[in-house]
Amino acid sequence: MLKNTKVLVGFSGGVDSTASVILLQKAGYEVVGLCFNVINDYFPDKIQAAADSLGIKLIKVCVANQFKEKVIDVFKSEYENGRTPNPCILCNPAIKFKTLIEYADKEGCEYIATGHYAGIQCISGVYYVKKAVNLAKDQSYMLYRLPQEVLKRLILPLKGAQSKDDVRTLVNVSGAPNANDKDSQDICFILDGDYKAYLNSIGAKNTLGNFLDTKGNIIGKHQGILNYTIGQRKGLGVTFGRPAYVVEFKGNDVILGFEDDLFKKIVSVNQLFWTGEAPEEGSKLYCKLRYSAKDAICEIHYINQDEIQLSFEEAQRAPTPGQAAVLYNNNLVIGGGFIVK
Repeated sequence: MLKNTKVLVGFSGGVDSTASVILLQKAGYEVVGLCFNVINDYFPDKIQAAADSLGIKLIKVCVANQFKEKVIDVFKSEYENGRTPNPCILCNPAIKFKTLIEYADKEGCEYIATGHYAGIQCISGVYYVKKAVNLAKDQSYMLYRLPQEVLKRLILPLKGAQSKDDVRTLVNVSGAPNANDKDSQDICFILDGDYKAYLNSIGAKNTLGNFLDTKGNIIGKHQGILNYTIGQRKGLGVTFGRPAYVVEFKGNDVILGFEDDLFKKIVSVNQLFWTGEAPEEGSKLYCKLRYSAKDAICEIHYINQDEIQLSFEEAQRAPTPGQAAVLYNNNLVIGGGFIVK
């Protein structure tokens, strides 16, 4: 790495962003921190204290208006229509990395950095997100929609971290005050983790309808579309003599079936994004259908320029409309899209 090169780090004051600053400073970079708030312009004192302990300037930016438009409004609309969105995938290109690039330019920073567990690799002039060494913490899935103008300036210092314990040790040895802070929550704008209560609080339309079996027979009334997601078993209030699951949505109706009904070999994906050139028809790649899913081999078939079918060698459990299908060539992210059905 080049010495005395400025880098702007997305800095939450947490363990991962703190460790990223420490690693960049050790490599000779001049580091500036940027802290986001996606809800309001309140920034806890502990974030500034963490920045002060590292000796870095901290920029504080409220992105609440943009975040509402690009993330919260979409989050609300998706749930109202029986889909299950991933807010981080919406936020990263539209808010987080866009803001980092904007302020990096203002601060004269050549590079940006975050505490994601992933790496960057350049092949023939094209920059790709690469899986982290620590596959248990790998976050490459979340970064698949980042464009080249971001990737070519992005440094991911935690790409080689062996474990979270190692990261905490690094922060502890540095003397930073936050080595034992808890990991960040999954959905940063839902502070108590209760997404159903949050949706109700922002006025999401909770449309009522019927429970149907897989043959289309009405078997009961459900409590509103917001209360269900594909693969859900608990809280249905309907019994078949064996466990029932949400397997599909049709308009305002919720289709219930059994475990076997959740598995699919064919998954449709649209709103495609490719890191480099789009893969050829019939290409075999690895795919993750959710952040926590294992890689699975699939074959790509184009429906049109913005929609593909993924044909899996082994049936996949509960592909969920609204979630991302992220495609890999070995350990490199090549693109993906959003699951339709």
